[in-house]
Amino acid sequence: MESLKSEIIPFVDKHYNTNSDRGVTGESLGGLFTAYCFINSDGYFTRFGINFPRLEWNNDEVLDNGISKFKASDHWDIPATKVFVSSHEPLISVVGIERVSNVPTTLKFSASLENSNYENIALTQHIFIKEPNRSISSASASKILSALYRKE
Repeated sequence: MESLKSEIIPFVDKHYNTNSDRGVTGESLGGLFTAYCFINSDGYFTRFGINFPRLEWNNDEVLDNGISKFKASDHWDIPATKVFVSSHEPLISVVGIERVSNVPTTLKFSASLENSNYENIALTQHIFIKEPNRSISSASASKILSALYRKE
């Protein structure tokens, strides 16, 4: 996360017309990274798209850290933040091998965040049911943009 803040974003800011409204999103292992960024948020990013995160990675390390953080306090001193969390129940693949569902771990993460009742965090959740893998990224992108950036 530090290289994003100290190298990549300053480069983008220098070469493009940007503002301080920053968000980060990813899916699968990128979703895991986005969840990590959210859990460790200092307010630099205020929009998080956590999509199909592989929260079971490293014996649920990021999942457990998030749950612990959300239970530790009823206040989180960061600016108003929007979080979109999605998971999907995959179809059986063409070769007959069923892909592992990330729904249970994602729901556990989302429920823990929701139960924290942080007043400054707006959570939106979506579960994609039996969406073909080839179309899930575009369907997810539409929902992310709507949840994180639509005008109120």
